[in-house]
Amino acid sequence: MKVKKITFFLVLFMTSKFLFATHNRAGELSYTQISALQYEFILTTFTDISDPNNADRPSAELNFGDGTTSTAARFEKITVVTNIQRNRYRFVHTFPGYATYTISYQDPNRNNNVSNMVNSLQTAFYVECELVINPFIGFNNSPVLLYEPIDFGAENKLFVHNPNAYDADGDSLSFKLIPCKQDVGIEVFGFQLPNLKNGFTSNTFGIDPVTGQLVWDTPQIIDNQASALFNFAIMVEEWRFVSGLKKFLRIGYIVRDMQIEIVQSFNRPPVFDDLHDTCIVAGEYLSQIIRASDPDNNSIMLTATGGPFKLGPPDTIRFNQYTSANSVITQPFYWKTSCNSVRKQPYQILFKAIDNGIPKLVDLESWMITVVAPAPKNLTSNAIGSSVILNWKKPSCDKANGYLIYRKSGSYPYTPNACETGIPAQGGYELIKKINNINTETFTDNNNGQGLSAGNNYCYRIVATFPDGAESLVSNESCEILTRDVPAIINIDISQTGINDGIDTIKWVKPNQLDTNQYIGPYKYVLLKSIDNKSYNPIDSSTAGFLGNLNDSIFIDKNINTAAIQHWYKVAIYANNELVGTSKNASSIFLTALAQDNRVVLNFSYSVPWTNSQYLIYRYNNSSATFELLDSTRYTTYTDDSLSNGFSYQYYIASVGRYTAGGFPEPLINRSQIVSVSPIDTEKPCPPILQVNPSCALYKNELTWTISDSCLSDIVSYKIYKAFFEGDEFTLLADEIKPNSNTSYIDDNLKTSIAGCYFVTALDSANNESERSNVICVDNCPNIAVPNVFTPNGDQINDLFTTIKDTTNFVSKFDTKIYTRWGTLIYETNDPEINWDGKDQNTGKELPTGVYFYSIYFSEIRVKGYQPKIYSGFVHLIR
Repeated sequence: MKVKKITFFLVLFMTSKFLFATHNRAGELSYTQISALQYEFILTTFTDISDPNNADRPSAELNFGDGTTSTAARFEKITVVTNIQRNRYRFVHTFPGYATYTISYQDPNRNNNVSNMVNSLQTAFYVECELVINPFIGFNNSPVLLYEPIDFGAENKLFVHNPNAYDADGDSLSFKLIPCKQDVGIEVFGFQLPNLKNGFTSNTFGIDPVTGQLVWDTPQIIDNQASALFNFAIMVEEWRFVSGLKKFLRIGYIVRDMQIEIVQSFNRPPVFDDLHDTCIVAGEYLSQIIRASDPDNNSIMLTATGGPFKLGPPDTIRFNQYTSANSVITQPFYWKTSCNSVRKQPYQILFKAIDNGIPKLVDLESWMITVVAPAPKNLTSNAIGSSVILNWKKPSCDKANGYLIYRKSGSYPYTPNACETGIPAQGGYELIKKINNINTETFTDNNNGQGLSAGNNYCYRIVATFPDGAESLVSNESCEILTRDVPAIINIDISQTGINDGIDTIKWVKPNQLDTNQYIGPYKYVLLKSIDNKSYNPIDSSTAGFLGNLNDSIFIDKNINTAAIQHWYKVAIYANNELVGTSKNASSIFLTALAQDNRVVLNFSYSVPWTNSQYLIYRYNNSSATFELLDSTRYTTYTDDSLSNGFSYQYYIASVGRYTAGGFPEPLINRSQIVSVSPIDTEKPCPPILQVNPSCALYKNELTWTISDSCLSDIVSYKIYKAFFEGDEFTLLADEIKPNSNTSYIDDNLKTSIAGCYFVTALDSANNESERSNVICVDNCPNIAVPNVFTPNGDQINDLFTTIKDTTNFVSKFDTKIYTRWGTLIYETNDPEINWDGKDQNTGKELPTGVYFYSIYFSEIRVKGYQPKIYSGFVHLIR
């Protein structure tokens, strides 16, 4: 009888407590920028209306993260699925200044029986979004999610879901799964993902970070239930390239807390024919037949959502929504694109096929479409002197804001397809000018005032740019060869390395298009030299002389410092002592060597008018007493990693090049100076990759870390650093940890607090310490719990109202107050165990059977610091 009586009171207690609760299933926040500091927020919630006792929410309160809150009335109330209601609330708020804000909404309850969290009915529902107000990023609106967050699936059948995110600003979006929360920074208790296989199973469960497609392969229901509810949170992050900062920034995020109901069913979902992502040039027509079939021959209905449906004229989209057919359905999709729809990020269209089985099952097909701008038209080039003048017609898309002009020595025939925007990476083009005016239709290339070099075939292409970073298709190629009316240097070869006895060999070819009617001989060359490529002086005539003919020539520059100084040369031609012109300057190859641990990094630089395509690496062989070819590369850096510390090595580089216009000797081979270097270990080891497995139950944190195989052999020990709170200074926790196959460390005896932040460093045999590993912070899991009934009758069983064992760990500063139903304080204590014996603390008298209210004020010990909390409820005293 006593058990029955207690059960009866417990039922009364639970019914009373949740009589006015709103049972939240799902929800999210989005925002639109109105002015510099003013934003409109839309809160969308989905609530369970199956029980008439569930409370409604005609208004909601939003926390803006700047110390203020606001309440707004609901402006939409719609039943979207049986017993599920969609509610929308609109808020307008002006923030105090530029900063990052977390805007949040919290409601006391979720709906009951969510399988992948503990006690969902008594767990708060919470969603948030991040707003970055920064003058560098400009105006920004959050993405909106076009597909509802309530979905259904069948046991052992493939389940797919896609939020169908659309960003009106064209920002990049990424998607990831995160735990559901009940408050700022606090996860719901006992949250699990199905792929962790903790109590329920699935083959795979995950989300595509690019498309947002969530796939759950064959979900299963435990304990033979007819159905099961699961909640997950999807974070949608916004990214934008900020030109002022020259990098991509995360400019905000929104979080969707969604719910999936999995039911037992023999019904199978419909299946779409695959759609392949595509690109289309603005102004062209895109058409596609959408087809889906149902393996059970059920009727199928097609719908579609996505960003293109939100575009207005001149874009035109035709797709008949909510059409149905038996077994197989086909429906044409048509989009007449325009320049208004050009953007860098693809548009996502989400097609939905839903059958009429029990339950109604869905297949989703995500189709990514990129609308690209047409190329600038009719690019032409005209060589005048040492310059090339470009002309073109601006593209038809008025949204473009400028051009990128590219140059290459030599032609690269190339016709892009619709998905290949910008300049082809493999073409070898160099960006020479960025123009920020779309109405500009001409440009003169004079090589930044230095003039272009005769003997090269200069080829050009241009690309139109857009404010969001999109680029058009590339233009046609236009090429020009400059008149060769001045000498052209073909060799600057370091024949001998020395500080005082170095030798450069300079060769040049005569001009073959000199206008001898305009410039009448006699002719002569003057060789000029510089050590800084700024101030040039003629080489002394007693050494070099003046050459009174127009033959190809060579000069040996002796007794110079080729070991430490790079030299530049150019050749002037005179007719009858009047300057005709000067060749383009050319330098020797200058080689530097950086000593590292068991390796040497070679870097080489030069400035020449021809094009080098290959570099030959030579290393001295002590056995043969000669330099031998070690390797070749197309880059101006090379790493030789087959070395031993403390030994001396010698190197030189030989470049292989050519003029692209033809009519020159080939190949042009030029050598660098010889350098000597001894490897030494001054290089830091690779930083480890850290993982931390916290255990509140065992009061310990287990640290494990890994390091790449290429770095492992050099490491002799590790150090561990810890900070007890976020923002605190890290101190050394442990050192002299020797590497082994399973490198780990246990930080235990943490009964007061397991919270903290850790990083690991590696040390090598030369005592070089690596950069810190990734920093991982772990938190406590305080979970105060008390019974809802006790029986102070002296039988030594449940005689005291006390906290349940081990639930007061990781908390401090207790203050418990217990009241009668009329609000009279009858007991107060700072004892974490409470230990109330059912007596009035003021009079010492036993209190009668009844319901009493308690409030426990305490501070949770969190990794972010001490956080004040209140835990309140009712306890039934039974005598």
